[in-house]
Amino acid sequence: MPTTDLVAILNRIVKATGAKIVISSSWRRRDGLESTVDTLTRAGLQAEVIGETPHTDDHRSVQIQDFLNGWAGEPITSFVILDDYESMQRLQDRLVHTDPMLGLNEAAADKAIQMLCSG
Repeated sequence: MPTTDLVAILNRIVKATGAKIVISSSWRRRDGLESTVDTLTRAGLQAEVIGETPHTDDHRSVQIQDFLNGWAGEPITSFVILDDYESMQRLQDRLVHTDPMLGLNEAAADKAIQMLCSG
């Protein structure tokens, strides 16, 4: 699926929930956060990117928890993890598993919206 289509699905989640984005993608390791955000913006992203998880060798769930623990902005009351990795260890209940070959789809978006709206 083209990046613009995937971003449109992500925009639907944001519009329905008011979510903001934290990047933990491997893209940012290869291209850097600024380049990753620029690519997403050019593809039509209509969301605020508020940060990125730490660059460590820890499991992604640990990186996400470290970000949450260090966040000094407006309290984060609900979050989802959109990822094609099947295990988020102790954050498993916040995972919306995406297809490793196709990425984010409408069913995953529906699940994310439901999770974000229910807390």
